[in-house]
Parts: sequence; C-alpha cells; structure tokens
Amino acid sequence: MVLKGIRPQLLFILAAVMIFKTLLENSGLIGVLAHILPGYGIPVGILAFALPLITGFATGMELVAVGMVFPLLLALLPQGTHALPYVIIMMTANAIGQTHSPVHICMVVGNEYFGASLRRVIWISLIPQGFRLAAALLFAWALAVFLLR
Repeated sequence: MVLKGIRPQLLFILAAVMIFKTLLENSGLIGVLAHILPGYGIPVGILAFALPLITGFATGMELVAVGMVFPLLLALLPQGTHALPYVIIMMTANAIGQTHSPVHICMVVGNEYFGASLRRVIWISLIPQGFRLAAALLFAWALAVFLLR
C-alpha cells in the first residue's frame, strides 16, 4: 500500500513547493512590496487585503504571511488606529490565498490523489470563499464602527 501510494511525481511536486517557499521567504520580496506600495498612495486597508492574499497564494502556507507581512502592515497603521479590524482582514485574505494556492500541500496532495482538476476545485470554492470574505469584512467594519471607538 505504501509503495503504491507514493508516486515519484508527487515527491517532486512536494520538493518544488518547499524550495519555492524557502526562496520566497529568503528573497525579502514581501518586505520590499510592503514598504514600496504605501508610497503609491494605496490605502492600508487595500494593502491589508492584497499582500496577505498574494503571500498566502504564492506560498500556500499561512505562517509565512503571518510572520513576514503582518508585522510590516501593522507598522503602517496610523497612530491610534485599532489593529483588530485589519488583522481580521489580513487573516481572512491570507487563508483565502492559501486555500486557493496551487502550491498548498493539501491542494497538491488531494488533487493528485483524487485526480481532481485544480481549476475545478478553485472554481467550486469561489462562492463559499466569497461569503467568508464578506462576513470578515462585515465583522471588521462592525468592530471599527461600533466597538473600537
């Protein structure tokens, strides 16, 4: 069962995912983006959504964005701004990016094992992820408006 379940192409895909993740972490690209983008007048709320989404999608791992992007984005918040609504947006965007990532380990292994199409899996999950995002945005807005004055 073990020999039949382990396919060489799956091992190569897993190795490639881990190498890509390490290269992205060590390149410093996320830090450069987080420092350059505010200079273009992009609001922090948009950055709080876009950078974790991109990082989660690119790496397929939540901890990379939490460790690299979150400290940089939280440092960009204006003095006296409550961070919790932004953290909610960042966590949700990160999770959505990771969930849809073609390099996410669960996505790679699950699609390979079941013979599922990556495009089909992502397409099916768009509506639930849209509801997830809408709920997170509504909750973050409610916190910012009603609770954190």
